[in-house]
Amino acid sequence: MADIGDIYPPNRVSLREVGLRDGLQMVARYPDTKGKIAWIEQEYAAGIRHFEIGSFLPKSRYPEFADIGALIDAVASLSGASSTGLTPNKKGAENGFTSGITEIHCVVSASEAHNQANLRRSQVDTLREIGEICALRDQLENAPFVGVGIAMSFGCSIAGQVDPAQVLTLAGQCFDMGADMVSIAD
Repeated sequence: MADIGDIYPPNRVSLREVGLRDGLQMVARYPDTKGKIAWIEQEYAAGIRHFEIGSFLPKSRYPEFADIGALIDAVASLSGASSTGLTPNKKGAENGFTSGITEIHCVVSASEAHNQANLRRSQVDTLREIGEICALRDQLENAPFVGVGIAMSFGCSIAGQVDPAQVLTLAGQCFDMGADMVSIAD
């Protein structure tokens, strides 16, 4: 595994473009692979270097992410660019670890209610699975980084207000499980 500071330099803000994974969830028609690659290339030309390009989910249920391999290759061809793929579980991480992606991104919600609704399991079970994913990463050479996003950090669509102390506690628990980095998300 490369040094994470090579991809996300310390003392510098890094922005990750998530449109190809998160931003198009509500569209009637998803762009084809050529359109997605053009999207990446145009944003790269505008200065974006970090791309969350899809999810490691069953292709039969989520066909919009079936071309994640082609997108990984497209990002890899761009100097200084990195690719991230979301995985909600260990099976997705196993697929991601062999894909050539730069980073596997897991998620835990800052509220128990949203975690149950989004992932259908408790925060404790989610953290345990993140630990299993990190342990799997540790057995591999040149494995992707494992990042964790804490969703609903600024307020929950189900439970309402979120205590910032809970977000900090979750961040510490993610690092305790072996995460290379933690991001705070809405």
